Amino acid sequence: MGNFSLDGIIIDGVETVSTAGTLTNISIPAGAPYAFKVSYNPRNSVSPHTAVLDITWAQPRGVHQIHLDGTVLSADTTDCVTFDEGEEVGFDGTLTLTVNRLVAATSKVASALSSDDARGGFTPVAIPITLSIADREAILPEITAETNFFLPQPVEEVQPLGRCLTQGTLITTTGDASGTYDPSTGSIMIDDLIVTLDTDFYTTIEITLTTDRIALASLPARLNNDAVGEFGDAHYSAGMSPLPSDDEIFGSRIDAETGTLALVGTSVIESSTLDDGGCDLTRPSAMQGAVLAILIEGQLSAVTPQ
Repeated sequence: MGNFSLDGIIIDGVETVSTAGTLTNISIPAGAPYAFKVSYNPRNSVSPHTAVLDITWAQPRGVHQIHLDGTVLSADTTDCVTFDEGEEVGFDGTLTLTVNRLVAATSKVASALSSDDARGGFTPVAIPITLSIADREAILPEITAETNFFLPQPVEEVQPLGRCLTQGTLITTTGDASGTYDPSTGSIMIDDLIVTLDTDFYTTIEITLTTDRIALASLPARLNNDAVGEFGDAHYSAGMSPLPSDDEIFGSRIDAETGTLALVGTSVIESSTLDDGGCDLTRPSAMQGAVLAILIEGQLSAVTPQ
């Protein structure tokens, strides 16, 4: 939510902490008092700041929105949280990155391929990652098919993807990828990661992932606002001018206490092999030259001994 963060929910006096700013599978007993815990940490003195908290109910089914407003009372921005500060973290060695949310948006399709819309829900996937404080290096080992990194088929209500895709998307990478790790700020950058998306289409992209921010003005095509908007306010800022010169996507640096982080990256689909089908998405030329943006939210933890 940008200048706001969802910290958790308190149900009948018991607090459940959010993961990467989201709460999932929360059950509230009938009649129990509850309250959402939201913090306001302005990044600048330009105010008011606004955001929307989306609450999706399974029963009764529906979406409720809470509008948040915040005002900086002083022009002094020395106390504002700036993205570039980060915080010192102590994660070191071979770790597990549990991916609990994944969103892929393009310049061609108005909806995003998102774990939020997965049929039957999304099962978090644990992948290995190595962070070295001494070498200030991050290494993401190859993700093979045996890892079972699947993004399930989207629900039918998400169009056109819910109609066009008939199976889940298998995500793999080619070889190990490495980059930089700054433990003084909790930032990570993984360079030149080769990712394959295999479903009704087969696409390989080369992408750099970062916990920092990416300006979208230099991209060869504009991302579809409806799709990239599904990143959420905490990870996407739309430009206020008619031209999206100040559009940005944001990662999240490592939280020193919880290990939560978010990685973002952009790429251009140079080639894509698609199955024959009855909608535009499944034509071989449909995604050629499309700009792709990826958001990966997850949590770091020590490797559990077998």
